Amino acid sequence: MTALDVAQQPTRSESAPGDTEDAGREPTRREARWTAISLIALFVGMFLSQKIAGRFAYSNIAQVISLVALLVAFPRAVRPKDVAWVLLAVGGVLVAAFSVYNTYGYQFQPQHTAFFLATCTYLVVWYRATQMADLADVAERAVRKTIVPVFAYLAAQGVLDVAGGLAWTDLGFDDKSHGAVACVVLAFLCLRLLHSPLKLPLSGGFVLLSLLTASRLPLLAAPFFALAFMFEYRRQRRLADTPLKVYLCHTTLALGVGAVIAILRANWDSFHVFTRIGPEASASAQSSTESHLLLISYGLQVKFENLMNFLFGVTPGGYAGTVYRSDVDISDLRGGGGIAAIVDGTAPMHSAHASVFVEFPFPVAILYFALLLWLLVGLLRRNEITLALLLVGFVAVTTLYSSHNEIFFFATLAILMVEASRPRDVPVGEGAESADGSRATMRLRT
Repeated sequence: MTALDVAQQPTRSESAPGDTEDAGREPTRREARWTAISLIALFVGMFLSQKIAGRFAYSNIAQVISLVALLVAFPRAVRPKDVAWVLLAVGGVLVAAFSVYNTYGYQFQPQHTAFFLATCTYLVVWYRATQMADLADVAERAVRKTIVPVFAYLAAQGVLDVAGGLAWTDLGFDDKSHGAVACVVLAFLCLRLLHSPLKLPLSGGFVLLSLLTASRLPLLAAPFFALAFMFEYRRQRRLADTPLKVYLCHTTLALGVGAVIAILRANWDSFHVFTRIGPEASASAQSSTESHLLLISYGLQVKFENLMNFLFGVTPGGYAGTVYRSDVDISDLRGGGGIAAIVDGTAPMHSAHASVFVEFPFPVAILYFALLLWLLVGLLRRNEITLALLLVGFVAVTTLYSSHNEIFFFATLAILMVEASRPRDVPVGEGAESADGSRATMRLRT
């Protein structure tokens, strides 16, 4: 597979201008090719969490490649006001660094700032690119080309770990919750972006893999996934235009659900997540939940400890270091292992959204929450119910997990952003897609 295969011959010629705002136009071949490379690098990079030196990992190399490829695709995407806003954000972080050093004696971690600067730049360029051309088809093809090999890789990792006697698997990620949340996102993307009825059992397979990690986070997204599953089943059934396709759709659903239930029953002892929920949950599981809530509480306390913390944050990655040196009482955590991580300055806040609010300047946090709201409104306006449910489920699980410092977090936002930016379409006929899954639409210029 090549990126040009993913691009699949956009209608615009190579010489078409790439610096005009026309979100309805097709991307040029160059734009489509390099956009596909950028997105594939981002998705591949989320599996490369192995560290090279300190916090620098192979995934950061993929992150740089992804950003460079996107800039090659859209070299004139960034505007002077975008640069000004990014520089203002960096300036706010530097003010915060001076403030926390002066108040707590804490030295900020520049590697965290460098990571978020790269990701912020990527999302800015990505947003501008979606305003210059309709990149949704290119992004969807890139995901469809990679999602089955990704499932095979994750399944192999999970089976090898469980067969080797491990109580749970991290699926090759650096943390089991990291792997669990990534599988949840992939399950939703599988439901929406694949066109075959096989997407139903394949998405169920991603859910099973997420449960093998023993993380309880997938259970938070379960209600939203169930709604999305039924919605996509009805969509697939509506697109079945022959008796054979109808039969295939029903059979696939029955076999897929049956297989998931059979696997759960036959390997119940391998899914330790079910021992970590309910009134009979183990003491360690209950302690873990309490610790996570305490960590979030400590972060909110330090955010409101003084005006500078509230306006400028405590610097990216500065949560643990400032909490330990502040007047926040962390004695309730001293009985657990979390206190050591706070002393070392490595403890996460265990909430992506709370971390953005506490660690970053207030305007940056406001822009971040505005982005989430804009995505939800944009997806609902375009009748992307499954992706809207993905966004809500994603926000739910990352409320109790600090995934904002992972590549897959921003890959997910990028996919949702390109769909929310797509020109609004008027479906032809009953569904928004034809029988072969392609979009048959008329464009509305708004």
